[in-house]
Amino acid sequence: MDKVEFLRQCTASLNVISKDELYSVCPRKESNEETIESWLDRMMPSNMRDQLRAALAQELCFMSNDILSEYFVVKNTHLKNHDHLTILYSILVYALEWDCFEMASAIIFLVDRAAYRYGNSNQIMKMVDLILQLRPDTCTAPQVILRKARLMKDSGDLHGAMNILNGLIKKEFRWDYKTEKQYVNVKAVCVQIKGQIYHNLGLWKEAIEYLVESIYCMKSIEDYKGVSSSQGLLTKCLAKLTMEDFTAMKMKYSPFFNSDNPFFEGYKLSLEGVEILSKLNNVDNLFSAKHQLAGNECLLMFANQQKTAHQQYDLFHTIIANMKTCLALHQDANLLKGVESFYAFNKCVFVISQVLSFSRLPQDRCLAQYLEHLSIELYAHLCSCPDDRNLDHNEYSIKLMNGVLKILGLPNLKGTESFIKKEKLLPDLSAQKYTFLIPVSSQVQPSKTEPAQGEILPKANSSSKPTSSTVPCDGKHGIKLFQPKFHKKYVGLNVNPQTFYSSEESESRNDDSDNNINEQVLSSLVDISWEAVSQGSENDQPNVENFSVAENQKDPQEEAEMQLVNHSAAHSNSLVDLAKFGGSSDPSASDNSSSIFSASTTSLFSQETTESDDTHEDEIGPLVDVNTPEVNEQFAELQIGESSASISSSIEYLLNWKLPTIEETSQSPYVSRAHILTYNPVNNEWQSNSTLAFIGEELQLEKKGSFRDVFEVKFLHQDEPLGRYVCKRYRRQRDTICYMQDIICQMVAGYYVTKFNEALANHSTKFSVQFLPVAHLQLLTAEGVLKDWVNVEPFLHGQFKKLTNNWSYVNNTDVDFESKDLATALSHFSYVKSRRALMIVDIQGWLPIDNRGIIYLTDPQFHTSCNFKKFSSCDHKEKGMEKFWKEVHQKCNSLCHLLNLERPN
Repeated sequence: MDKVEFLRQCTASLNVISKDELYSVCPRKESNEETIESWLDRMMPSNMRDQLRAALAQELCFMSNDILSEYFVVKNTHLKNHDHLTILYSILVYALEWDCFEMASAIIFLVDRAAYRYGNSNQIMKMVDLILQLRPDTCTAPQVILRKARLMKDSGDLHGAMNILNGLIKKEFRWDYKTEKQYVNVKAVCVQIKGQIYHNLGLWKEAIEYLVESIYCMKSIEDYKGVSSSQGLLTKCLAKLTMEDFTAMKMKYSPFFNSDNPFFEGYKLSLEGVEILSKLNNVDNLFSAKHQLAGNECLLMFANQQKTAHQQYDLFHTIIANMKTCLALHQDANLLKGVESFYAFNKCVFVISQVLSFSRLPQDRCLAQYLEHLSIELYAHLCSCPDDRNLDHNEYSIKLMNGVLKILGLPNLKGTESFIKKEKLLPDLSAQKYTFLIPVSSQVQPSKTEPAQGEILPKANSSSKPTSSTVPCDGKHGIKLFQPKFHKKYVGLNVNPQTFYSSEESESRNDDSDNNINEQVLSSLVDISWEAVSQGSENDQPNVENFSVAENQKDPQEEAEMQLVNHSAAHSNSLVDLAKFGGSSDPSASDNSSSIFSASTTSLFSQETTESDDTHEDEIGPLVDVNTPEVNEQFAELQIGESSASISSSIEYLLNWKLPTIEETSQSPYVSRAHILTYNPVNNEWQSNSTLAFIGEELQLEKKGSFRDVFEVKFLHQDEPLGRYVCKRYRRQRDTICYMQDIICQMVAGYYVTKFNEALANHSTKFSVQFLPVAHLQLLTAEGVLKDWVNVEPFLHGQFKKLTNNWSYVNNTDVDFESKDLATALSHFSYVKSRRALMIVDIQGWLPIDNRGIIYLTDPQFHTSCNFKKFSSCDHKEKGMEKFWKEVHQKCNSLCHLLNLERPN
């Protein structure tokens, strides 16, 4: 890294002020060190100076919570045109220029959190790299090293993040811990971040184990803010657990979990986290907002498991009240310049629109459509943000946010004056238009009605005439308008996968000249889940269709029901009467439970109501009251869409409102409504969540796949809001069922890898393996019609290597021999563990540079026994297995012997 050029870039990007301006406050001293000290002493508040002295003396591993990020953007009393943060950035650049590395490291410690909040962390971390390059023995605070690990995690460099975390735990970084408590605090945060990494990898149970360990550590040193953070992450994990996994975790960690439902337990944990934060001084509102958001998403899932309207409406009112509180925490427009804060704001708006869509009242459901559209526009603004994580708001984005707040009865944002004069600047993304995402060969006429559970979702046809339910109306400025239509929404509960099949086969896929393109069209998904395999051995397994999703599959509502969640005393800060939804854990008391839920219930109150529910519309009120003059004013000011009714009546305006659609010729990022589907490889269950998605530019990869293209993607429900994700799409488009079968393959392979790692846990090996979690993303038109589909997974940095393929290839040249042995041993292990039912092949992924640590894998294939239906030309059945034994894995390696794997004759 060239120091001079780098500092020149920093001077421009950080708006560094001149030395002369600093000298005007405090003249130059005899030495550079004294000059820097005098600047800091004269211009910085006393609490910041105290933190700097403590950092230089290595007395603090983490900066005090008393100094909030907001304090750094307060105008300085000496240089009134600049805030504290700009002045500190400037002094930092000059400290590096003058080789005052210890002082520079201390300043980085001071600005770290504010830099992260306001979008400059990447630049600051490059300064850390420069310091350690030029002066490797410079002491760097653990807080700063942990920030680097977090940024690596977000950018996809999981190997680098894990190496840093392990290095901190092993005390490999130069730092003088004054007490054992300091080291325990650092270790606890390292364990917490590991839990977050495992959460992002879809390993929920493993993540919970790390997070619970971090809570034990943090409680022992009374780090209650850290405890709250781990609880927030636990809430996210609980939202993904099956009932079986939750029961196992509940038995293992009974002090932490005492409810009978993972979603309700997640909500409880979020309440506890918010209560902890409320008792601490000077805690950033963003922490509380994130807890509220995660917890109420869990509560929405729980609400959709209730069987009576009144129970659901109580919970819906609670969620909306909580989300309004969450929105109110974002009081200042300047604080919403950070991508993470703005993401939380927008996610709250979307969740409120989801809740409203489940109402029986038309005005609620029309308001849901209206708020969802505002959320789409806000998300488009977020997707236009560059990688520096700092949003540049304008008059239009402020207008949208204030519109949301006023409609919900909340006050406007503060500090908007600096944005009012900015025009709506939209980047030219014409090169990113993805009309290529709609395969002409796959287009069919849209259906006239919303598909019900189990029906086939239609595909969009841009050339067909609109149906009667989606007749376009002439709107202002040539924007097409559609009468609002209430589409089915999903909140992460189990669904029938047949609902998401495309209705016609892709003609392009019938040309099967390539080896790795399906030879036949699948009529149903092939179940190779752990439960399907474990039902019988190779000789007694049921045949073919028993392992597919049958056409007459029962709706999850018809499955066995279980008693509603039990809970202890109601939480004092909760708007939900927790006792109303719980009771004693004593089985004898379960008969008195007021409602019943199923762990796999998919009933959505707005579309499906149980027979026992006789509640009428006139017995319930609206979830959001829009019949106010303030709301009328906002509809008139926003002027989004059109309504045939007078704006003087908000209700009539909404009932007659027509939805605008963003044309693909628009200069703004094209955000689509979407469904994100995930798969459980243990029990063959699918979950779906309604979301928003934006597909960006194609990635320019060193090694491009033979059959799929890779694009940047963002979606509102991604596990890591600041993380990078990619989507993969076949160049010769295939049906949704083929994409979903790919999901099954990768997630099932991930399950076997988990068991493989468990088997190796007691043995010393250089590597472990993980398959990246993958999900299926379906993009919808404004009318709710399926228009395109891709698979998404986290983006990873590193060297991508192919270790084996699905036939006779094994990499014997450019990989460590232990990596190759690990790949063949994994194939061998899957064959044995599945009792010869299947074998993981085509093993490829990202290897750690130092040949130690975790190998992250993707895009596997399977060979299956004759008892399974062949779902891909990559599945060579028993012939492929024989090829593996004869040419790829001719003799067992040390790992096979270590695991006592039997080899077939």
